[in-house]
Amino acid sequence: MACEIIVLLCVAVLIKIADLPKYWSLSLIAIALLPICFLSTSAYSTFDYSYIFFPALRLNSGFGIKEIYFQYDLFMSLLAALWMKLHLDINNFRVLGQVSIYLLLIAEFLLARSLFSTKKLPYFLLATLILIKIYSYIVDPTFCIQLTPLRLDFWILPLLLVRWRGSYSIFIGLTLALLNIFHRNFGFLYTLSYLEFIFVLFLIDLVEVYSAKRSLYILIKKYFLLTYPNLILIGSSLILDYFIFGGLTPESAILYQKLGFGFMRIAPNSFYWYVPFLLAMTFLLLLNQRKTISAPYFSTGVFLIFLSVANSVYFFGRSHESNIIHISGSLIFLVYMLMDLLYERFTLSVENRELKKSSLYLYTKHFIGLLPLLFIMLITYFYSERILRNVTIHAKNLQSLQFTYPNSITKKTTDIRGITNNSNKVYFMGQGIADFFYYYYGNYVPPGYFLPFVAWPYKKDAVDFLQNLINENYYIVVKQNEMLFGKEMIEALTYHHSFDNQEYKVLWK
Repeated sequence: MACEIIVLLCVAVLIKIADLPKYWSLSLIAIALLPICFLSTSAYSTFDYSYIFFPALRLNSGFGIKEIYFQYDLFMSLLAALWMKLHLDINNFRVLGQVSIYLLLIAEFLLARSLFSTKKLPYFLLATLILIKIYSYIVDPTFCIQLTPLRLDFWILPLLLVRWRGSYSIFIGLTLALLNIFHRNFGFLYTLSYLEFIFVLFLIDLVEVYSAKRSLYILIKKYFLLTYPNLILIGSSLILDYFIFGGLTPESAILYQKLGFGFMRIAPNSFYWYVPFLLAMTFLLLLNQRKTISAPYFSTGVFLIFLSVANSVYFFGRSHESNIIHISGSLIFLVYMLMDLLYERFTLSVENRELKKSSLYLYTKHFIGLLPLLFIMLITYFYSERILRNVTIHAKNLQSLQFTYPNSITKKTTDIRGITNNSNKVYFMGQGIADFFYYYYGNYVPPGYFLPFVAWPYKKDAVDFLQNLINENYYIVVKQNEMLFGKEMIEALTYHHSFDNQEYKVLWK
């Protein structure tokens, strides 16, 4: 009950802010979001971040892109490489994830405020986004960097361009082209969404052409002239992809298919089963009200539907309920767009003045108006334990001005230098928790395509790789508390020297 009261009070404050002039309300929201987005509630996952850091370290060591395994595409590792080049504290890299959350919340709020006919609806949207994207997580939203908007929410960029630059803006083609290169998995999905979106616009115009018995040739010519610059940009990016990465399909996607990691079955009681209804209802209402809503509203809504479907591919691959939170940015916006369309549809459909005074009309109107609050209360009820816990941690950390959590990974590498005869040829065979930090703070160059070591998909290939390293006079370092993990592979290796202490086991030729 305490959680519901806190949420209601916060929503009430937001609604009061909605009555202020636009500039003041945006300024207050921008300031209020700072502690919400930039206060951590836990340490970050060194294992998850290592899949970003290792490619970055390889890039900075002079390896080519084709020589590096990118689990999560190039973009985030490029950011990490720049972070390292600037000699910034690697443990503060999570700040970029927090920045991405902050910018996503602001962007969705501004987009809603520019579109929705119901004045207070964008503020309910913002409250919902804060609850879901900040307080409904089991851990801190930046615990896994690959689950932040820095990876999962680039859909907002082409959507904003459709809203403010138009459906055929060359900036959309440029954005998608860049995503195809730097953010390949989602870039391809968003490109496909855009092509589907343009095709739907063409079909709608085609129906009107046939109804009015106008020339089909003129329509085709019109769409060709509107779309060919973007198609050229997108096509060029795919060609560049092929030459830069050695293929069009990301290596991680190919590997997952080889290992048999296909789509997972969606749970029978999953929230996701409501999404097809949400998509269909929103699309039908957009079509139904196309003549009464603005062209940017219609285009943005239709494109958002296809982008939400594209984001859902991520959920299909990992159909856990927690992943609905991760892809919720676009879905929550759709929920509120549907509410806005329902309210608009209901108020416009009733023209009779006497009917508008009837109890049924007034009750129905009030019920539709209460939908945002009911939706927020439903979310609060379902995630109340997590929300209350995270709010409590935020309050304590704000009071003590603790914005982040120190990394427990040691920076001391002198002992490793000592037991490896100060060699630069050192390979850390671990479970990925601390491996990167030994390379980074010890100034070692990480060898091998798959990094961290646990990224190797096949045990036989990993053993062959380790044996080649030993033959090339590398020292293989294993932490004693991780020996059980690598024991079978170590037993398969041929080596002549070994060293053991309480913390490490070292093998060499």
